[in-house]
Amino acid sequence: GQFGEALLQRLHKAKSCLSGAIGAKPAVLAEPAHHRLVTGLLKKHSNLEVPDAAFSQPGWDGALGAAIQDYGAFEDAYGALADMCTFTTTTLTTLKEIVAVNPRFRLEENPQSTVAFLDLVTLLLRAHGLLSNFTDRKVVALIFPQMHAKKAGGAEPNATAIRRFLVAHESPYKKLQADVGEQVAGAVGDALGDLLSPIMAIHNVDQMRNNGTLSVSLNADKMCFPTVSQTEFNVKIAPKMVMWVSYGLLLAPEHLPNTVDMLKLVLQQSFVTPCYLNEAVQLIGDYENLCHSYKGPQKELNKQVKKLKKVFPEVAVLAVSPTAGPKLRKDRRDYARLELKQLVHLIQDYPGLLGPKIEVIWGALSLAKEELFWYFNQRVHTPASKGQAKPFQSSSKFYHDPKISELISAVEEMVQLIRLYSNIIQEYYLSYLIGADYAQASTLIQQLLGKASGLSAQVLQAILDELASISVEAFRDGQDYYFEALRMNCFRIETWLSDPSCPAGGIQQNKELSKRLSLVVHHSLNVDGIEQLIYENAALEGLYYFKDVLVEEFRNTLTSDLAENSCTFINLIFKVPYSITPYTASLSEVVGKSCVDLTRSLIAEVTGALATELDKVAKAYISWDTQLRPVKAAAAIQPPAPANAKQAAPAHHPPVIATESFSKNRAELKGVSTSQTVIAHLCYGLRNFEQVTVFDCEFNAVASVRDVIINCLRTFVLARVQAPNHKQGEATISRPSEILRDVRTYIASLRLVENFLPIDVGTIVNETMLGLVYNPVFDAEDPMAWATQESVDIKASSPLMVPLIEFYHEFLSRQLEFNAVVHSPVRKTFASQSALKADAYCSLVEFQALAELVGVYGIRLIDRVILRVLAKSVEQLQEQLLASMSDLKDMEACWGSDECIPTARMITDLDGFVTKAASASKCICLRNLMYEGLGRATQALVPFIHDTASALAGQYDPNVGIDEELLSCDAFTQAAGVQLQLNDPALKAVVAPIVSGNGEAWNLVSYMLAAGFFSNLWAAATYKPSIDAYPSNLQVLSPGYHVLVSTVTALADEDATLESVTSNLTRFVQVSAIIFARLMRFPLKDLQKKLSIVSLGSMIVFLDKFVKDSSVLSRSALDQVLPYSVMRSMYRDLIANDKKNSAGE
Repeated sequence: GQFGEALLQRLHKAKSCLSGAIGAKPAVLAEPAHHRLVTGLLKKHSNLEVPDAAFSQPGWDGALGAAIQDYGAFEDAYGALADMCTFTTTTLTTLKEIVAVNPRFRLEENPQSTVAFLDLVTLLLRAHGLLSNFTDRKVVALIFPQMHAKKAGGAEPNATAIRRFLVAHESPYKKLQADVGEQVAGAVGDALGDLLSPIMAIHNVDQMRNNGTLSVSLNADKMCFPTVSQTEFNVKIAPKMVMWVSYGLLLAPEHLPNTVDMLKLVLQQSFVTPCYLNEAVQLIGDYENLCHSYKGPQKELNKQVKKLKKVFPEVAVLAVSPTAGPKLRKDRRDYARLELKQLVHLIQDYPGLLGPKIEVIWGALSLAKEELFWYFNQRVHTPASKGQAKPFQSSSKFYHDPKISELISAVEEMVQLIRLYSNIIQEYYLSYLIGADYAQASTLIQQLLGKASGLSAQVLQAILDELASISVEAFRDGQDYYFEALRMNCFRIETWLSDPSCPAGGIQQNKELSKRLSLVVHHSLNVDGIEQLIYENAALEGLYYFKDVLVEEFRNTLTSDLAENSCTFINLIFKVPYSITPYTASLSEVVGKSCVDLTRSLIAEVTGALATELDKVAKAYISWDTQLRPVKAAAAIQPPAPANAKQAAPAHHPPVIATESFSKNRAELKGVSTSQTVIAHLCYGLRNFEQVTVFDCEFNAVASVRDVIINCLRTFVLARVQAPNHKQGEATISRPSEILRDVRTYIASLRLVENFLPIDVGTIVNETMLGLVYNPVFDAEDPMAWATQESVDIKASSPLMVPLIEFYHEFLSRQLEFNAVVHSPVRKTFASQSALKADAYCSLVEFQALAELVGVYGIRLIDRVILRVLAKSVEQLQEQLLASMSDLKDMEACWGSDECIPTARMITDLDGFVTKAASASKCICLRNLMYEGLGRATQALVPFIHDTASALAGQYDPNVGIDEELLSCDAFTQAAGVQLQLNDPALKAVVAPIVSGNGEAWNLVSYMLAAGFFSNLWAAATYKPSIDAYPSNLQVLSPGYHVLVSTVTALADEDATLESVTSNLTRFVQVSAIIFARLMRFPLKDLQKKLSIVSLGSMIVFLDKFVKDSSVLSRSALDQVLPYSVMRSMYRDLIANDKKNSAGE
């Protein structure tokens, strides 16, 4: 038997390798030219007697050379064929010898002998069935002797025997029927003839359900009783019974008239009969041919057998009819699934039941395994008969079971429980062996010892001695028991009793002993053969060879309510490399790598399905959140529009307070609960695969989920930043506050995974968001490298920042440059009336949201763009300063005299200077607003850092002189969003190369700024108290001048201090105030006529704003040169004019 199983493995391996099912197909079979040459020879010489001249035809050397490249595969296949010859001859001889000694096999009388005998018969027939499926067997027999001669230099000794064997067994069952002999055929037929009742009892689902065959809880009073009924043992060998009947009667056609009902019952269950793994045969046609060609010695029997040929076409139709075979198989699958699941739940709660009920469990597992292999065989094969085509199509729903994964999962769970609590099973049956088994066996054997003699008496005594030597306490102390010899002795005694010449009276007189010995065999296997029983009744690794269908079934579970079972398929695959036997060892690497690739693919699909469901939930929540906004919620409860123009609008009742739930009910959340369930099931399944080794590769499913969360978040964030369906002139990005809200909702959905897997989503989110904005430039030793480095690869390192940087660069270069937006210091925002709503992107609220989204690194990368534009404006201002140095020096000399005004007006292109200064000031205002938003974000998210930075900034005077020791402190406080007007390290780092060497010109900047009041921009300026701003946007000059003067003062002089910065700022105030004081002496009409000044008060008020915005100037600096009464008078006039103009409008 073991040799036969090994032969099946080798034949299956040979067929799989040569057909390309495993690995690459050999070149001699894959190349059309070579294949045509070989098949041509086989057609001409079907008897495989090929003359030597045929091997010298053109192209043969090339074909032989291609075949030699796969010498190993052909050698293995040829060896399997040689062993097939030996196995057939040996098995036929063995069967004849067995029948000569014991011609009577009955499952009720001598179960061990009957099972062994029928297994051997079936094994022989299955091997020939598999050989007949091996379509390249003749190619191997033809080519390999030539390959061997060329490579080894001699003739292959088995060539002639193999050729004759293949030709003789072209119709294998007919040949075996002739070779097996009447005695063996009669013994097979008689043994199978008694199986009708057992088969009926275990194949009728309704009967099994009513009898509680696989139910432990149906008879609660007997729940703890052990299995002693032969019917319960028969369930375990039910798959074997089907195989015995399906194959065995091919050797006993004389018994067909008496067993045809049983054969019909078995064959109509499916159009295929499993042979080995994914190989199957369609025996209905073979039986029809057998009846058609049968010629026996008895005429009456011939007529009876020939009449049966009409039965099998009917059976073929029933095998694919919706009401017969397919439905029966589905009912058995459902029954096995439900009973096995119930057993799993019961054993999980009461593992002690494994002892008394393990035989029921083995039966349930055996039934489940049988149905699984039948199911997949039916999926990969199609009926051979044309008459089966139509009913086969109408039965298609029975060949696709959406709950097949649940059955696989139940088998795997039960196997895990058996392995987990195997000690319970072992102790229970050791107690049984030393208890009830020993007691009854001792009584029965003692009665036989007087009749037995010689070897039989020794074997009987050995059985008693081994049973008596068992100790449960010794087992608990670590002693192992191996009962192989005990089982062999039980088999010997059963065989001895089955011998008609047995002095003890034969098997019929010793039924009780035979039954007890059979129980001993079953019980001993539950001690030392648990893994063997698992392999026989529950090993599903062979489903790997149905991998295409298996993957299809796997995909069907991903989005269903059985998603938790999807990982069961992964569990199957990763066990396949460990099931490789020594007979298929050469496939280890090929199968192992295939399993690695398949496992990787399955885990990717599971995690991909998880990503899809997470995305669904997140987007549903985002949609829900969108619908609950006030505008959307109000729209949701508006009256529905009429269907057509003639139809009157339906009556509408105004919404009542607290009816917001109506709009919530309208939210499209129907699929959320389903998706959440699928997520839970997928995570539950993956939890068992935290660390799995498949062949030579380790897989961490939890790490894969982590990667999925990262990819989901990255994809969503990068897509959400982009403005959907934006038109020309509109913003290319979404509002930062909307992005942040949706991202937070998305992250909240991703946290569902935390409920089921040991994953910290918060850490993953932080790392992912950091990865989207972080840039290697921040790793530089220079803390200001991000601002000063010429080239920074944003696209590759910081993908999230690409659209944001592009948008704000566009905003700076177009919107701010051309005065398309206005800065509102009161509302702390930029505003515009264009399609691009500036306040939606450049307000304090939006910058705070942006900072919470991208963090300080993202803010710095945007600031880098602003600083580049600002540096360009500073460079242009410097050019103007250098060009006007002589006039500025004159102004420096006479600013306190009446010559001040003519000198100031002589400076050229004041309009250009003020315009450039305004551009720089807008950038400064934008930066201030952005860093204020960063400060608020830091205060909200990490208040302790913001408080620490604020306290640190107050510990030392502003670092005006750029003390290197304090530079890191400056960088930290700025990164926390703490405003540093006099000490902006990033701005200083960018402007320093421009200002360097031009300190003399920049020391005159205060005079240039004061002279700027004579520009046309200031002449036309009017201050509107109602908005606390200038319509021409000149209010940006106040913070701009302050930052510019303080920055360039610090850079122009290496020894600059806070006093020097204050001095320059004070000088600007003083010079400007003196100019305004002198202008106030002129009548308003003269100012408007000669200098085109519309509102002198608007200019004077700017100085008041400038002093208020300054962190170092006090009110006294302005009061010393411009009394407060004058300033108050100016405010009063401006307010009055503003009210008058508003009333006129």
